[in-house]
Amino acid sequence: TTTTSGSGGSTTNGDSTTTTAVVNVQGEVQQKLDVICNDLFLRAFCGSSQCIHTVASEEEDEPRCCSDVMNDPAFAMGEFVAVFDPLDGSKNIDASLPVGSIFGIYRPEAGSNLNHKDDLAAAFC
Repeated sequence: TTTTSGSGGSTTNGDSTTTTAVVNVQGEVQQKLDVICNDLFLRAFCGSSQCIHTVASEEEDEPRCCSDVMNDPAFAMGEFVAVFDPLDGSKNIDASLPVGSIFGIYRPEAGSNLNHKDDLAAAFC
């Protein structure tokens, strides 16, 4: 038996089950790999340099400051925002179909919302 938890709750499933009881902000039931990949992306963006200040994931309701992700105020120093879908197409996992990751890096102007003009880098892999 495997226990999987996320920001919206937890469930205990048999080993062959790939879903959790958590529904993301898109209204999709999270896959176990969604939760794992989200955690990896959060730590990679926030912990790899002092450039990223805020992260926003499709798997979470609200953007998060890197100091909250890393539990250390020293990680709130960057000027960039990373937005991402850590595992796009995760519903394809059980059918062994392709999945990927999407991310963008922004430098927002003070007091403004993110828009395409602030996009410095983006990728799908």
